[in-house]
Amino acid sequence: MTGSWDAGKKVRTWTYFSKKGIAIREENYKNGLLDGDYTESYDSGEKKTSGEYKNGKKESEWAVYDKSGKVIKAYTYKNDVLDGPFKIIKKSTKITGTYKNGKKDRKSLQT
Repeated sequence: MTGSWDAGKKVRTWTYFSKKGIAIREENYKNGLLDGDYTESYDSGEKKTSGEYKNGKKESEWAVYDKSGKVIKAYTYKNDVLDGPFKIIKKSTKITGTYKNGKKDRKSLQT
């Protein structure tokens, strides 16, 4: 891994590598807390997960990708809690809906 420290706290971009030397995770820190873009990759290098942190908490849309780069899951976070639209794609099925304060809004589900 590579990264920087300031006064004993992680800062700026940290990159983690597989045993083969491929970057498999990149995360950003501010004052020791995750803050900024976050990306995780498969061992082969293709993007696996992406999202954003603010002050150590998940924020905005997070996506999960298959190995061909297609989004198979997407969730929205506010202050580290599921809150907003989501979608799950499985072969020929697409499920969409909404979370409110961490709870799935059953009325919003569509397939």
